[in-house]
Amino acid sequence: MQTLTFEPVSPFVIGNHSRFHIVIVGAGGTGSFVLQTVARLMVHCQHSSINILTSIVDGDVIEPKNIGRQLFAPAEIGRNKALALATRFNQSFGLKIHAVPAMLNRSMGNQLHRGTWRDQRPFTIVIGAVDNALARQAIHESLEAKFDLWIDGGNHEHGGQVLIGSKQSIRSVEGCCSLGSLCDALPSPALVAPELIKVPAEPQQTDCADAMANNRQSLLINQQMATIIGQYLNQLIFTGRITTYETIVDLTSLTMRSTSITPSNLAKSLNKKPEFFTTKGSVKP
Repeated sequence: MQTLTFEPVSPFVIGNHSRFHIVIVGAGGTGSFVLQTVARLMVHCQHSSINILTSIVDGDVIEPKNIGRQLFAPAEIGRNKALALATRFNQSFGLKIHAVPAMLNRSMGNQLHRGTWRDQRPFTIVIGAVDNALARQAIHESLEAKFDLWIDGGNHEHGGQVLIGSKQSIRSVEGCCSLGSLCDALPSPALVAPELIKVPAEPQQTDCADAMANNRQSLLINQQMATIIGQYLNQLIFTGRITTYETIVDLTSLTMRSTSITPSNLAKSLNKKPEFFTTKGSVKP
């Protein structure tokens, strides 16, 4: 008789936090819908002990090709994307979303942290909603020092992938599941998918907006990616834990699958042995 065994999930736990700083990098197709979701979370938390500070970062301006595909109106053409979105949701919901009308760079950390609480450092979550490797490089290099957690959302024409991580190096996740039933660290999205920060030899000819304008990209893929990111945020903020670190969606087949946090799954993602994640200091990387 064959016996089936199931590896128990080790939830990633961030601890008890009542103050969060959410930094959204990119205010285009996915980023605009992510900010809408975050604004709703901010409103939901107004009558609770949870406080959310939000920053939206993007140096691009709104173009005609963005209308209908992204959350912008014709009257906003020519305005900065981050400023336009922050203004809209601040006025609609009485919020104080901070707009940074510039492209993310490695020295932007201090600017992003202005206005945070002086008596208690908030738990900082950066959401990557960009389509270029240089921006993701800046996020990856700032992980741990400036950001506690990175949620990255990337998509192609009819599908996409959301990855979540907290550590910049493979060494930092050694023994992350040694507590047995819990996980205290996750590898950066750039460690799980190195191509995210690899600059292509040939420059890309089109961006996501061009792909959408030419009807090569699904009208709904960005909104779907934002919904998945929003659900991860919802779980982290209100329960302090998540049980998966990767979600892949395919709109063509209407399927979605997530990867549970287990030593075996982490081992497959990083080409390591499961023991690397269950034992601290006794396994060579």
